[in-house]
Amino acid sequence: MGAGKSTVSKVLKTLGHVVYDSDRAAKGLYDSDMALRQAVMDRFGEAVFTSKGDIDRAALAKLAFHSPEATRDLNEMVHPAVRQDFEKWRKMQVSLGHRRVFKEAAILFESGAFKQCDQVWLVSAPLEIRKSRIMSRMGMTIEDMERRMALQWPEERKRRLADQVIVNDGEVALVPQLLSLTTNGAG
Repeated sequence: MGAGKSTVSKVLKTLGHVVYDSDRAAKGLYDSDMALRQAVMDRFGEAVFTSKGDIDRAALAKLAFHSPEATRDLNEMVHPAVRQDFEKWRKMQVSLGHRRVFKEAAILFESGAFKQCDQVWLVSAPLEIRKSRIMSRMGMTIEDMERRMALQWPEERKRRLADQVIVNDGEVALVPQLLSLTTNGAG
């Protein structure tokens, strides 16, 4: 959270690459995947749906990120649907002639989605910068932010598994890093 995955994705798109946004896909799947909707209803109840029948993402987040068990339950519902959707999207992009596709995901390792990737690039920023970005962008309380961050693997663990680390600390320029990675065959 707050490292700058979305910023890196925007730069990659500007450079002409296609990027699958796992978070956006999950949000769409909450509306379109009836099995996922039913599983969410069964686990979290009607309180996570609006009067129009849409998922109330704030209400779901409040319940799902309140405990490790609830988070695990939601992840076990959402991640298989997102993996399947990504695979369908990836095949479509390849059929359209894209030689390389990218997947933006918050918990790539934790969800097992890294197994769908030929390489993993970790976007890294110091913890204090990440917290500042989250607080200004998402309007979360410090407690909510820390609770969500605690549910994710520590960066050191991810660094050991990543093939590349992209520094997004506001000092090291992103574009040269990404150009280097995308033009020398790293991606």
